[in-house]
Amino acid sequence: MDPYSTLGVSKDASIIEIKQAYRKLAKHWHPDLNPSPNARYKFDQVQQAYDHLTKGSPFKATPPPHTQPNPQSQPATTQAERAKKREEASRKRENAKSKETADYVHDRDELYKTIRHYTESASTSVQLVQSQTSSKLDQARQTAASLLDTARKNYDQLVQSIVDEREALLLSLVAERERKIAEVLKDRDTHINRSAADHDKRQRQYSAAVEEIERQYLADLEAAG
Repeated sequence: MDPYSTLGVSKDASIIEIKQAYRKLAKHWHPDLNPSPNARYKFDQVQQAYDHLTKGSPFKATPPPHTQPNPQSQPATTQAERAKKREEASRKRENAKSKETADYVHDRDELYKTIRHYTESASTSVQLVQSQTSSKLDQARQTAASLLDTARKNYDQLVQSIVDEREALLLSLVAERERKIAEVLKDRDTHINRSAADHDKRQRQYSAAVEEIERQYLADLEAAG
């Protein structure tokens, strides 16, 4: 048997569970409290198991003795001796009970200290996380505001570029219209001295050419938006 089996606890038992199991078994198998002939052996095994798990002492799982004491070989005890042993056993029980109570109070106080420690640590961790989260949120807001400002500037630049391009296109269309009309008028003035019939014909051609130029100009304006 291993020390955990001797104390009747699992291998992942806490130190408090080990102490509780030890006190219970030690009180049960104490030779002064248990008349069993194997009480001394059981008590020693419990003590060794507890010392091994709490202090790292060696643990020897020896088999229990098979010899039984011969009642006839034991000397008879007097009533006074029996009363003395009972009194001593009672005193030891009280001492064991007092020690058990003291150990319980000590373990309880240690447990409360551990709980307070972890509670304070958890509270500090929560405050730290909240502080870091607030800082990250502020940084994220600043980054978002900077990106939004950059996007607005880019949008304004894009709109201005479109306006500039449209104005340049309109100016180009107007200039092209004026150029074409000027060419038609120049050609008309060149032939102004021809016969009346030819003059009327060319006048109609010039008018048609100007109308075509105007029509094309209006179509270009509409396409330019």
